Amino acid sequence: MSDRIGCARCDYGFPHVASPPGHPIDATIDWSEAMNAFMYRLSVIHRRIDEEIRRELKRRVPDSIRLLRLKKLRLAVKDRLAGHVRRPSAA
Repeated sequence: MSDRIGCARCDYGFPHVASPPGHPIDATIDWSEAMNAFMYRLSVIHRRIDEEIRRELKRRVPDSIRLLRLKKLRLAVKDRLAGHVRRPSAA
C-alpha cells in the first residue's frame, strides 16, 4: 500500500534523501508549494478510492476482498493526509 502512496511523492520532486545544507536543490524547490501539491495529490487519490468503493458496493455481489483492500488503502491515504496536516501546527 505505501508503495502506491510513495509514487505520489516521487511525482512532485521530493528528494528521497535529505540534501546537505546549501545544496542547490534547496534553492530551487518551494517546499510549501510542493507540500500543497503533494496534499492535493493525496486528496485526489483518496477521492478516487472512495468512488471505487461506492462502485463496488453498488454491484449485485460486491467482492469483499477487493472492498477490504480498497478500504485499507483509503485509510492509509487518510493517515498520510492527517499526518501532513498536523506537522506544521506542531512545529
